[in-house]
Amino acid sequence: MTESKSVDNLLVSNMFPSATNPLRGIFVKRIADQLRDSGIGLDQQVYIAKGDSKLGKLLGYVAFYWRVVVALMFGGYQRVYIHYASHCAIPVLIARLFKNFEIITHVHGGDVKLHSAHSKLFFRIKTFFSKRLILSSDTVVVPSKNYREMVEQSFGANNTLVYPSGGVDLSLFDAPATKIKPTVSRLGYAGRLEALKRVDWVISSFAKLQQVYPDLQLDIVGDGSVKQQLKEQAKALGVDGKVTFSDTKNQAQLVKWLQTLDALVYPSESESLGLMPLESMACGVVPILSDIPAFAEYISDDNGYLCSDEESLYLACREFMSLSQKRRQAMAHAARATVEARYDSNKVLSQLVHLFAPATAKI
Repeated sequence: MTESKSVDNLLVSNMFPSATNPLRGIFVKRIADQLRDSGIGLDQQVYIAKGDSKLGKLLGYVAFYWRVVVALMFGGYQRVYIHYASHCAIPVLIARLFKNFEIITHVHGGDVKLHSAHSKLFFRIKTFFSKRLILSSDTVVVPSKNYREMVEQSFGANNTLVYPSGGVDLSLFDAPATKIKPTVSRLGYAGRLEALKRVDWVISSFAKLQQVYPDLQLDIVGDGSVKQQLKEQAKALGVDGKVTFSDTKNQAQLVKWLQTLDALVYPSESESLGLMPLESMACGVVPILSDIPAFAEYISDDNGYLCSDEESLYLACREFMSLSQKRRQAMAHAARATVEARYDSNKVLSQLVHLFAPATAKI
């Protein structure tokens, strides 16, 4: 007699933490852990990058796709939960030709939107597969209302769920009672150091601020292809002694660092949600962000700033520097309250867990 399978769900993602890159796709792992902690049985097939060579990546994806096809064909799974539609569509669509299973697709930024400096041809290829997977999906999970509109209008999805990428763990990301200092002393950025994040705007704005506020410090946390270029920019502007570059931090280190900041400056060209700003807000840090649809969903004059270009970013930083301690305290409280009301991981989790309930339980 064959033993029945107790785990019906398979997570498939091309982004997942590893020993050499512990923060790559960390939010995918957080969501998976949240589901398991909620009693959802979940196996996984994930791509772990090994080396940076094109050949190594190609062979890695071939092996990853093969494992996914085999798992879906012979693993007895009733449901597949996919992160990053564009990179994971091929093996899932191949397996779906031969076997029926429920598909939940979790869409992220690059799946549906072309970022600057990225290949238009490669994006067209990605969207070709993304669209077919999205149209084959029983449910499409998106991180924000803006991305729901984009996926529905551009890809014809009609069964979407807005779920903010796991939300924010408020028991971890917290604001010290004595956080707000008499004067602003430290600004920060944390995330990937790539051109589309526009960290060069942060450094140029900081250099102008330094002329008025010589004791101000700037922390830049993260790694990426433009890190050396950013260091050279800081040196050329004469502020390299006031700008600290640090490698990517683990979660505990990140919280401790956020609690030292007065403001997070994050002028990204495009985001599907922006967990980093939300986590900083939970720590009582005022966000100074780019004016993009994802950020506009949770930023107002009460809790932060939205900036349309490099000059407005500088002016927002300058205005923040001039605020009274009482006003900065009010903004910090409003930022924390926004996350508590709308992005608390404990509150939003039930939306996703419901998708994994047996069909009879969803009625």
